[in-house]
Amino acid sequence: IQIAIALPLSGAQAALGRRIKSAVELAVTDTAANSNAPRLSITWHDDKCSSDGGLAVAKAISTIADPKLRPALVIGHACPSAAQAAAPIYNSAEIAYVTAGSLPARVASTQRLGPRHLRLPADGSQGAVIGAALAGTGPDARIAFVRDRTLLAQTALQAAASALTARGRSIALFETFAGADKDFAALAQRIRAANITHLALAAFPSEAVLLIAEVRRANPDITIFATDQLADIEFGRSAGASADGIQVTLAPDARAFPLAQSLAQRLDVASAMPSRAALASYAAIEIVARAAQAPDLLAALTSASFDTVLGKIIFDTNGAANLPSHVFYTWSAGKLLAPKQ
Repeated sequence: IQIAIALPLSGAQAALGRRIKSAVELAVTDTAANSNAPRLSITWHDDKCSSDGGLAVAKAISTIADPKLRPALVIGHACPSAAQAAAPIYNSAEIAYVTAGSLPARVASTQRLGPRHLRLPADGSQGAVIGAALAGTGPDARIAFVRDRTLLAQTALQAAASALTARGRSIALFETFAGADKDFAALAQRIRAANITHLALAAFPSEAVLLIAEVRRANPDITIFATDQLADIEFGRSAGASADGIQVTLAPDARAFPLAQSLAQRLDVASAMPSRAALASYAAIEIVARAAQAPDLLAALTSASFDTVLGKIIFDTNGAANLPSHVFYTWSAGKLLAPKQ
């Protein structure tokens, strides 16, 4: 089975590419130990973690004429810019592809890019994750959105609002403030007057510290969800007890998955983001090795569950795997605590 691996082997994300390459090589070796598994033939393609690189890789793969060399599937494109540029080419060439270990989007959701596109994990934005969490609150919850005027804050909370309203929920208060604001007492009182129980916040830490202190004074029981801007350790120190209980969106460290811990040690992965991409790529090879035994690879990928190093993986009808793109970490006593497994 011919498999093409698209990854950044040069450029700013070359270290990420090397870790993915090591994971894929190890997965192929481990898979070959299973006598029932098909033999996987891997080709490597450098997408440089850029839209131009992704486009060039997709064109090169799609123009392979020899059916013995033409890949049955493409795995990779860890960078959303490369994946989105490559997608139309793969769709036109009727080549299935899995964007494995994509860097999570801070701002906008990466939608499904074609009927043959599978996402491992799904590339949901942190705004969409916040919106979904707020949509799960009780019917009596009253929700406010507060953001500064930065592009990240505006687009993240717009994605949150879309996710929330799509589930039939409403926003009781939506406020935007200037980044230079230092007096948030009036805003805190408006939040209290509106009987707000849950707050979605996107703001720089320096202003967020002041805002949260005022909000906590006016409404100590309010539940706060925030973007990853407030994951900074200096924010926790500056906010003190006011930060306790604030839930911040972050991409989960894949090494937290029980089966992934020993593999992470074998790969000697040092940081959270590369480990997630590398382990997701390993899981993609596990999935493909099992699905390739069926007559129709794409049908098999979307109609079965697969036991992998990241747990049981299932792709839904939109091509998204059941892995979280973001999870909520919680501030407590000056520390940002990971969610319990």
